[in-house]
Amino acid sequence: MERIRRSKVALWAGFGLVTITLASLLAVPATHQKEHPRPVLLLKTGVKPGSLTVRNESDLSVEVERALGIEMKSNDRWTPIAADFELISNCAQARQESQHIRIPAKTSISVVAWTGFSCSGQCAGPCRANVAYGPGTYRFVATLTAGNEHIYSDPFELPKVK
Repeated sequence: MERIRRSKVALWAGFGLVTITLASLLAVPATHQKEHPRPVLLLKTGVKPGSLTVRNESDLSVEVERALGIEMKSNDRWTPIAADFELISNCAQARQESQHIRIPAKTSISVVAWTGFSCSGQCAGPCRANVAYGPGTYRFVATLTAGNEHIYSDPFELPKVK
């Protein structure tokens, strides 16, 4: 019986030593930890329906997909709609080859506003089957290329498109 007690005591002592050793290995002083700031991208809608400013609030540059998504709220659910909408600040940049946009740290891009149409929603161009959306509640969606993370704007109201 004495032998069994000694074995249990030795086992628990060994477990405690392993626990203490493991805890000391995992406890890295704060001065040795490297902090990796996460990019913070803000999608800010403006006063005019369909207007958008994209702001990189972080200290790092951020790469975003050029094509922005638009979602419509219906029955308390967000549904993507088919619309050409790009992260561009002027129409000369429309329909370029690059699929990604790099936004430098602490920089904003005022995006050409979405007019509420499907394929000529930002800039005039050839379009065979243009659909007018609205009225309704919408939001913009940007996708970070690293991690495929989606960033959403606040919802906005689009009046009936004329």
